[in-house]
Amino acid sequence: MKIKKIVIQSKNKKHITDIAMLVDRLDFLLDIKQIREKWKIDKLYYFYQMDEFINFHIADNKGKISDPKETQKRLEKFNQEIITLRNKYRRTKNFDIVIKYAIGFGAIPDGIYDSCYWDKVLL
Repeated sequence: MKIKKIVIQSKNKKHITDIAMLVDRLDFLLDIKQIREKWKIDKLYYFYQMDEFINFHIADNKGKISDPKETQKRLEKFNQEIITLRNKYRRTKNFDIVIKYAIGFGAIPDGIYDSCYWDKVLL
């Protein structure tokens, strides 16, 4: 799959800047391409196809829904890919959804990015 620039559809200029600082990097785009190849994502989805995109990740390589344990393992592996990529570019957890949209949809819709996040600190 040829890699194209990720489209940012936010109306908030600060959000556009925050997201663009990540998704407009050539090395990030190359990493996205590798993840798409690894997970055999050969077409981008439309936003209304979110269920189809999620079902793709719980199915095995042949498109069949696997048993619940295998499904959970597959989802954990995919989420670990997101976390690894996020950590590589030193971003916070609020970028996880941005990275998922970049991988599966090639665009970041308005309203999914929050400029900050809350996390519990256990003492």
